[in-house]
Amino acid sequence: MPVGHDLPSCTNQVVASETFTIDGQEMVLFDTPGFDDTTISDADTLKRIAEFLETMYRRGIKLKGIVYLHRITDMRMTGASARTYRLLRSLCGSKNLANVVIVTNMWSDPPTEDEILREQQLRSNFFKSALEDGAQLLRREHLGQTSAHEVLRTLLPKAAMHPQLPVELSEGIPLQDTEAGRIVRAEIEAKLSKQDEELQELRDEIRAMVVDRNLKAERELDEYRGRKEREMSLLRQQLASLTVEIEEGRKFWEGQFEDMRTRRIQAMRLAEEQILLDTPGFDDEEISDVGTLKRIAGYLSANYDQGQILSGIIYLHRITDNRMGGANARTFNLFRKMCGTQTLKNVIIATNMWSNPPTDTQARREQQLETDFFKEALDGGARMFRRETQGRESAHRIIRQLIGQAPLPMRIDVETVDENRALHETEAGQAIEVRLLERVNQQQEAIEEARRELAHANLEGARAAANIRAEVEREEREMAELRQQIDSLRRGMEEERRDYWRRLEAERAQFAEDQGTRRRLGFRRKLREFLGLGQKRNAY
Repeated sequence: MPVGHDLPSCTNQVVASETFTIDGQEMVLFDTPGFDDTTISDADTLKRIAEFLETMYRRGIKLKGIVYLHRITDMRMTGASARTYRLLRSLCGSKNLANVVIVTNMWSDPPTEDEILREQQLRSNFFKSALEDGAQLLRREHLGQTSAHEVLRTLLPKAAMHPQLPVELSEGIPLQDTEAGRIVRAEIEAKLSKQDEELQELRDEIRAMVVDRNLKAERELDEYRGRKEREMSLLRQQLASLTVEIEEGRKFWEGQFEDMRTRRIQAMRLAEEQILLDTPGFDDEEISDVGTLKRIAGYLSANYDQGQILSGIIYLHRITDNRMGGANARTFNLFRKMCGTQTLKNVIIATNMWSNPPTDTQARREQQLETDFFKEALDGGARMFRRETQGRESAHRIIRQLIGQAPLPMRIDVETVDENRALHETEAGQAIEVRLLERVNQQQEAIEEARRELAHANLEGARAAANIRAEVEREEREMAELRQQIDSLRRGMEEERRDYWRRLEAERAQFAEDQGTRRRLGFRRKLREFLGLGQKRNAY
């Protein structure tokens, strides 16, 4: 990690260190650009830090702590120092101050009386509120690795946390309206206001010079006005940059974290045991959408009730489908309603059945999916990947994207367990019920039409009447089946939930008896039987 020794700042991007170990724990340091920088504006600094922190938050990566460096040689707390400290507090959030270490450096050896007095003033005045909220104030009296490690050791026992800024961004608050964004914006607006006043005074002076025909003074003032206008333009650009999306920087950090994960922890993660759950799909030939929803919801709620939450969800879509028909749209709509908005960051949409090499038509279809059909989900945090080849490695590449994600409850878990809603009162249940009622109405209209034709056919011939009677009976049977599905939906999933819970307990007992067998191929078969899926008819 580079260290600056010159007047211009060294760090203008967030930079990650190589992994190192302290007391058996692997650590990575992230060096961020500072505010009141010599080369970049506070608005750009805030954006770069926000891009980094939000990417960490979206991937479920937490920070052990934040180290804030303060020179003990600074004889007074300037406005810039005070503003930088306020920004630190707003980035971190008051509840996370226990994870902050304020480190004073550049001490004399031995410390002077002035330095010790300054430290006392910092403790009793400037940093007082932060220290009362749990922050620590430490000296780093000497250079070298040992003194740095002593500071970092104080963070090892801390519980990892998400700073306040990425949490605000995840709640849909624009960067300029976050607590940190408001501080930067207020500073820029104050500078703009001051520049505007000075510019107006200049214009008045120029007009006075024109009257006096003092051409030299007029020219000097005109040049000064030009500089002021350029400064104001730059400030307005900084203010505007706070409102610009931080997607570009977020993509950069997605790539950085992917590289770090590949280099440092890939082997460790692949060695961990992962469990995949294959669920029945909607729009199935052998089971109704109600039956599918009851099976999935029963299983999920039984596990959620015991504190077990999914780390991620993979939604498979065939790139060979040349139309996004009603069935596809309904299936994805139900999937979205089961997941909810907050869980989208843990969703991967994987397209499969690609040609080798991919055709132009498939690439164009993928682009249409990204910009239209899946756009809303992708905007909400879901990610889309290709599975271009068959085999274990291509599957593992997709699964790796979910390892390390912070588990999040699905919307249907929250509805059925936390909010104690009946299944037909959930968003997914309501969507299925609306669809079933529409089909019942359509069937009813078809039956009425057939009866009118039957009455007319009785006058014209027995054979035609028999055909129409058969059609009426078929429509009535289908309508009865639809009504049964609606009744089943409204009865809820308690029976399925209890059944899953009994099976889960039995499986746990069996797993405890034979750990070795659980890790072999038979485990997948057991899971499929556990979910009642049987043998797969088609393999993709």
